[in-house]
Amino acid sequence: DKMEVLLVAAKRDMVDSHVALMRDAGLAPRVVDVDAFAVQNAYEANCDPADGETVLLMNVGASVTNLNIVKNGVPLFTRDIWIAGNTFVEQIQKRLGIDREQALATLGKEDGESPSEVSEITATICEDLAVGVERSVLFLKSSGEAEKIDRIVLAGGSSRIPALLSTLADKHAVPVEVGNCLARVAYSDSLFEGEDLDIIAPKLTVAVGLALRTR
Repeated sequence: DKMEVLLVAAKRDMVDSHVALMRDAGLAPRVVDVDAFAVQNAYEANCDPADGETVLLMNVGASVTNLNIVKNGVPLFTRDIWIAGNTFVEQIQKRLGIDREQALATLGKEDGESPSEVSEITATICEDLAVGVERSVLFLKSSGEAEKIDRIVLAGGSSRIPALLSTLADKHAVPVEVGNCLARVAYSDSLFEGEDLDIIAPKLTVAVGLALRTR
């Protein structure tokens, strides 16, 4: 008899530094988790994936993009890609000769409102991310775990970057959406008064997924 085991390893110094930071803030850490698995937890709590559906959960943060390919609640393949929000911002800063705040404001504009140079930059980086996803899917196929992905769900503070959804959809020919980690989670409306939940929710995905852990 055999079983598949999921092993997660992390450097002790890194874990200790995170735990120490929480304690210095007056909090008592109870669970240490991996970003990709916290995103999966939030997704499954708020969505009903179809049986047999292979979903790519893509957490696009500031410094790294976490990929987690899931089927029937089981993570089949995880990978980190070091292309994320900061990549876009730094390239815009360099190309336009502006500071970080200006680059962030420019990046947040809708398609058609940004300078053509910004559209070119975002298109190139989005294509690089899509290629990284493609390599992960090819590895999944070679392992025999799944033949294809059926859906891509985005999370993270950089998930709403213009052109990202369309680039991924065109490259992989599957539905692409930004997940809502608050769809079925009870919360006080006063927490987000005056905020656009479509913008706020993706940023909270890891935190919500971790908070939903019961053991």
